[in-house]
Amino acid sequence: MATNKRELLDDGIISRVKQVELKLPDEQMSAAILIHYLERYPHNLSGKVELLTKMMYAEKMSGRDIEYIVNEAYAKSETAGATKVLCGAILDVIAEIKKQKESECLKKEKEEAESKKEKEIRDLQLRALKEDQERRFHDNFLQKQMRREGEYSSQRDFLSAAGDYAQFAKGVTEILSGEK
Repeated sequence: MATNKRELLDDGIISRVKQVELKLPDEQMSAAILIHYLERYPHNLSGKVELLTKMMYAEKMSGRDIEYIVNEAYAKSETAGATKVLCGAILDVIAEIKKQKESECLKKEKEEAESKKEKEIRDLQLRALKEDQERRFHDNFLQKQMRREGEYSSQRDFLSAAGDYAQFAKGVTEILSGEK
């Protein structure tokens, strides 16, 4: 199984497969990949391989990107009536891929920002809900205590009950915040 989106895989699947990370090719490997795919088609690009490789490496092109660039450039060259892969066609495809990657990057950043904002909103809503529940409990508890106040024989009994409430409220707060 291969994927560029590990974060979309289920943890159960991840735990059962060996993970191998394939890094992007370095400049020398990018040159070898470019030459390999250019050999499939007629071209006069031998003197420009180094420059094209530097561009592809700078744009962090993968081996698959390089293969696509060569194949697409050949198709564009052929469409233009050329019998060989044109350097201009390669440059056009590199520009297209660069634009596509930038668009994907911006889209990902936007999605991450929206996700972060949604999480912050959910956290605020949860905090407000907890505070509302605590306030309601506190108000309800005090109302009951006020009704019972007449039953207490001394102020000390009332303060003791208030201390019990404080301990109970602390426990409720810990449970709601997930500390217990």
